[in-house]
Amino acid sequence: MNQNLDINFKWYALYTKAKHEFKAAKQMQNIKIEFFLPTTLYTRQWSDRKKKIESVLFPNYIFIYANDETLNRAIRQNAIVCAVKFAGKASIIPDWEMNNLRKVLNENPEIIITNEIEPGTKVKIESGPFKDIVGTIRELNNDTYFCVGIDILNRSVNVKLSKNILTTLYS
Repeated sequence: MNQNLDINFKWYALYTKAKHEFKAAKQMQNIKIEFFLPTTLYTRQWSDRKKKIESVLFPNYIFIYANDETLNRAIRQNAIVCAVKFAGKASIIPDWEMNNLRKVLNENPEIIITNEIEPGTKVKIESGPFKDIVGTIRELNNDTYFCVGIDILNRSVNVKLSKNILTTLYS
C-alpha cells in the first residue's frame, strides 16, 4: 500500500543501467523513496547443484511512487538512466496496474520469464560483418543460433547468427 497518500504522488517507471536494478532499489531506499522492484525466484541447474536465484521480472526497470520533486531526486541517482517517457513527459503508471502486478506476485504463482526471440520478430544485428542490418527471425535452430532473414529485392538471405548480437526491435 502506498505510504504517501498525497494526490501528487504517482507511479513511474525508471530505466536503470544494465544489471543495476538491485542497486537502484538500494539507492531509492537510502533516499527514502517508495519503490517496487518486481522479482521472482527460479531454480538454476548446474551440472553439480541447483540454486534458487532471485531475478528481476522487468530487466532494467524499477518503479517508484513519487511526486515531481522525488521523481527528480530519483533520476539523479547513479543507477538510474532516466524516467520512462511518453511525448517528452515521464509516463504515469495507473495505480490499478501496479496493484494488479503486486497482487499477482503476492499470490506467488509460477511465473515463467521469457526473453526468447520468437519467429517473426524484427531484430537489429549489433556486431560482426552484418552490424546494423535489420532482419526478421525465420527459425530457431537451438538456444544459441538463429536464422535471420534479410529481405533484399523480394529475396531472402538467411544468416545463422548468435542471439547475443541481436537486439529486438519494437514496431
